[in-house]
Amino acid sequence: MVDAVIAYYKENAKPQERLGRLIDRIGLDWLHEFAEKAMP
Repeated sequence: MVDAVIAYYKENAKPQERLGRLIDRIGLDWLHEFAEKAMP
């Protein structure tokens, strides 16, 4: 699950944006759903 979150962060973070800010911007629930879908 951590790998999925990191991959999403690398693809979608704004320049110099930290993970916490990304989560604030997109929402923790959405990120959790994304990570669950990425799990095999």
